[in-house]
Amino acid sequence: MREAEATLAAKNDAMATYDARFSEVAFLVSAFLRMAGEYELADRARPSNRRPGQTDGSTPDSARPDGEDQDESQGQGQDKP
Repeated sequence: MREAEATLAAKNDAMATYDARFSEVAFLVSAFLRMAGEYELADRARPSNRRPGQTDGSTPDSARPDGEDQDESQGQGQDKP
């Protein structure tokens, strides 16, 4: 039982560190894009306050309004087997 608790604590620490670093980097990228005049991209790169480790512009595939898979929307032109 103690090993599982230690593993869970390590996982939670790693996830918290990742979320903090992701937000910091996403904020910097957003600021650089604004300085370059790329306001639309800057808004998409801004870190989300509600979903740690994600940007405001990112949406899960299941929440896409067009209902297409990500691979199909990239226009690869290849049929899946």
